[in-house]
Amino acid sequence: MVTIKQLEIKLQTAKTAKERFEINQAINFIKKQRETAKKEREEAKLWENGENGSWLDKEQYKSFHGC
Repeated sequence: MVTIKQLEIKLQTAKTAKERFEINQAINFIKKQRETAKKEREEAKLWENGENGSWLDKEQYKSFHGC
């Protein structure tokens, strides 16, 4: 798995515009995936804590979802 830091280093040595474009696309894709995962974790935490406006309280939610 390639990290953003590794891609940024590779970006500095990229020779063509196409290469830089592809590396930037990969960096943006990884950043977007991170943002999506973070939002999903935050939403799951809200559901778990019953803070999402659900009609289930925290204990009902845990019971319903087998937590």
